[in-house]
Amino acid sequence: MQPKRYVEPRFKPGEGKTKIALLFFSSGTTGRPKAVMIPHYSVIANCVQMKQYANTRDAALPNNQKIYGARDVGLGVLPWYHIYGIVVSLHFFLFCGMSLVVVSKFNFENMLKSIQRYKITHLTLVPPMVVLLCKHPAVKDYDLSSVKLMTSGAAPLSAELTHQVAKVLKNSRIGQGYGMTETCTTFSFPQLDMRIGTPGSAGRLIPGTACRIQKADGSWGGINETGHLIVTGPSMAIGYLDNPEATAETFKDGWVYTGDEGYVNEKKELFIIDRIKELIKVRGFQVAPAELEGHLLDHPDVADVCVVAAQDEYSGELPFAFVVLHEKVRKRVAKSPKDEERVRQAVFKHVSDHKTQYKWLAGVQFVDAVPKNPSGKLLRRVVRDQLKEAMKEGKIKLVQPGAKKERVKL
Repeated sequence: MQPKRYVEPRFKPGEGKTKIALLFFSSGTTGRPKAVMIPHYSVIANCVQMKQYANTRDAALPNNQKIYGARDVGLGVLPWYHIYGIVVSLHFFLFCGMSLVVVSKFNFENMLKSIQRYKITHLTLVPPMVVLLCKHPAVKDYDLSSVKLMTSGAAPLSAELTHQVAKVLKNSRIGQGYGMTETCTTFSFPQLDMRIGTPGSAGRLIPGTACRIQKADGSWGGINETGHLIVTGPSMAIGYLDNPEATAETFKDGWVYTGDEGYVNEKKELFIIDRIKELIKVRGFQVAPAELEGHLLDHPDVADVCVVAAQDEYSGELPFAFVVLHEKVRKRVAKSPKDEERVRQAVFKHVSDHKTQYKWLAGVQFVDAVPKNPSGKLLRRVVRDQLKEAMKEGKIKLVQPGAKKERVKL
C-alpha cells in the first residue's frame, strides 16, 4: 500500500482572487487594528506591478547597472507580520533575484553592523528608522557606502529628513513609497530616475493603479487638487474579517477609501498630507502633524517627536508636541529648570519662525520616548489620550498661538 503523498493544492480559475493568503492587521495608529483579508492574487500582482515599474528604467541595462538585480542584497529589518515587510522586503526582493539578510529583531546598531558586514544595497525603512540614521551618534562609525537605494514607507517622510538622510547615505537614491495593508502594499514607488525623490512626494503611481481625489464638498478633484485619496488596482484586499460595517466604509465598488488626504501632480507623483483623522483643525484651517514633526526633527536638540491635537474652546484644536531630546540635552535640562525652559522656548521659536501662525505650537512636553507600534508608526491615539488626561488633571494648560505669555504650565 502506497503511503499518502503531499498533493499541491491548485486553485480553480478565479479562486486566487478570493482565497485568503494572508490575514494582516491594520496599523491601529488612529483606532483599533482590523484584520485585513488579502488573497493570493493580490500579493503576486503587487510584486509584478513593482517589477514592471522598475523595468521602465532597468530593462535595457546590463545586470551591473540595474537598480534591482541578482547581485543586490536587501535587509529584512521590517517585521514579517507587517504588510510592508512581507510583500516588499520578502516577496518582491526575492522575486527580483536578490539576496535577503533577515534580522530577527530590530536593533539600530545591529542594523548598522549588518549593512557594513553584508554590504547591503537596499534598505526598506519606516520614518523612525530614518530619524535614527540622521540623528544617532553611532552612524559615523560604520561604512554605509554599499547602500544604493533607501525606500521609506508606512508614514510620510518630510522634505527635511529626506535631505538629511541623503547626506548620510551619500551613494544611495532616496525615495518614498505609499501603500496600505488594504491595498496589499505598494501603490506608489520611489522615482528611480532621480538621486533624491521629489521632496515630500510618496513616489510615482505604479502600473495598473488608478486613483481619485474626493474634495471636501464631495466633488472630484483634478491634478494638484487636494482631497481624500481613493484608489484601486489588481492588489486590493477583499475586506475586513468579521467586520461588515468597516468593510462597507472602506471598500466600495472595487475602490479603497484610504482615509488619507493627498494629491497627484502632472508627473503622476503622489503627495500624502496626512491621515484625515489625524489632521488638526485650527479655527477651520487644517494642520498636518507630519509637517510639523518633520520640521521639528530639523532642530538640533530634537531626537524624536509626536504632534497631536489638543482640544481648545476657542480654536477647536491646537498643535501640541511631545518631544524627545537628545541624550546630552536631556541630561542638561534635567539639572536646570532654566535650561529646560530655554530649550522649550527654542522649540516654540523654531516653529513660529518658519510656519504660519495657525500652525504654531500651543505646548511642548518633554518625554523619554513617544509610543510606537511594532512596525515603528507613531501611536497618536495613545499620545492624545495622555494629553487629554494631563489637561483634565490641570497638569498642562494651553494658550492661543501668538499669545505673549507662558505657553505651558507643568
